[in-house]
Amino acid sequence: MIISCFPRILDNPDICEMIISIWSEDVWKSLNDKQKTNIEYLMVKTKEFIQKLYPVIYAEEFKFKESDYTMSAAGD
Repeated sequence: MIISCFPRILDNPDICEMIISIWSEDVWKSLNDKQKTNIEYLMVKTKEFIQKLYPVIYAEEFKFKESDYTMSAAGD
């Protein structure tokens, strides 16, 4: 279920740049060169990252709508 929400995150222009920034700062910079080239490790880190985002997407304040997932309160 969590992985299925990732396209919604990426398709949302209101939050995509912020997500990239957070990934870079919180995850990518903490990885060493070997970890950055280990696909299985990156998949685990991505899953962990998405699990942290999942509650945000469905928070009432975010105003996520299944019918219009490219819009959010984040850009309002």
